[in-house]
Amino acid sequence: MGNSMQISTETLAALRSLTTPTVSNAIELFNVRPRNQGYLSPEIHCLFPDLGVMVGHAVTVRFAAEQPATRSGSRYESWKYMLESPEPRVLVLQD
Repeated sequence: MGNSMQISTETLAALRSLTTPTVSNAIELFNVRPRNQGYLSPEIHCLFPDLGVMVGHAVTVRFAAEQPATRSGSRYESWKYMLESPEPRVLVLQD
């Protein structure tokens, strides 16, 4: 697994209290990209607002559902990677 850092319960609670625009504005201060990039279209919106705010460690996985596995056991390795990631986990999949 890659470099991971455990985030304390207190830090997660503090992050949960922030709005997305507040976090986005703070990230802009790191100058990782021009400030006129990275905006989402209005079509992107929360489908389940009643579930509340989600904060956790992003676990990113890329796969091609239409393609057979490239290596035997690769699906197992993906699940193992996800389960070894720190909790709480937020699974982000790209097909």
